[in-house]
Amino acid sequence: MKVRLLIVTLIILQSCKNKTEKTKATFATITESVYASGIVKSKNQYQAFASASGIIDTIYVTEGDTLKTGAKLLAISSHTQKLNKENAQF
Repeated sequence: MKVRLLIVTLIILQSCKNKTEKTKATFATITESVYASGIVKSKNQYQAFASASGIIDTIYVTEGDTLKTGAKLLAISSHTQKLNKENAQF
């Protein structure tokens, strides 16, 4: 029994030793690469979204035009929107 206790105690003490990693510093040039994905936009680039879904009926502007706030960009034709308008008029 004492031999078993001694063996168990030795195993526990052996497994609890402080194991530290050792590294050695070296002198070398540092090279680092960074990879990423994304969208690059220009300073004055904007995105416009329609408040209603449908098919573009008329385009009032061309690429490169300077616009003022509230200017019409395009007209959207939507059968559902027309029905909603007609129903609202009754």
